[in-house]
Amino acid sequence: MTEGDLRTFEHRDHKIANGEIVKSIYVETPLPKISNLGGPVYVSVGQKINIDEVDLDGKNSTHNTDNYYFSNSLVEYYYYKNPVVTKIEPTSGLKEGGTPIEVSGAWFDLKLQYGLVPHCKIGDKIIRGSFHSTVRIICITPPNDNIVNPLPVKISLNGINWVDTGFTFSYY
Repeated sequence: MTEGDLRTFEHRDHKIANGEIVKSIYVETPLPKISNLGGPVYVSVGQKINIDEVDLDGKNSTHNTDNYYFSNSLVEYYYYKNPVVTKIEPTSGLKEGGTPIEVSGAWFDLKLQYGLVPHCKIGDKIIRGSFHSTVRIICITPPNDNIVNPLPVKISLNGINWVDTGFTFSYY
């Protein structure tokens, strides 16, 4: 790995088990190539510690230094492309739920070992999707009493980060 191949992310005020607050936690990970479709990388987690320099007579100097301490254990992390949705069918269904929605597009994935499982979100209801291929997933609509407004449909591969499809689903 050459210099510049690593990316450092900073997360501040992260609580640790004994209630203390660590000022900065750093994660160092290889920078994925834009042309790559994703894949596993190994990350090193560490801490930035600010040390005030003291001169020989015990007075603080005018500057301090930042020291980074990283763990020796690497953690596996999986990069992936966000899915792109080109069509959902149908765009309406019974308020009792149970309507299969076919979501078509690109970059759908299923990798259980990395927590990659397709999900759909209709309004505020989250449903685990069924992976059929990298270009198609199926989601079964949940019950919903909102028959007045069309609800936005969003897609996620981890159930946390959502991609707005630009499509809506209506209940009747």
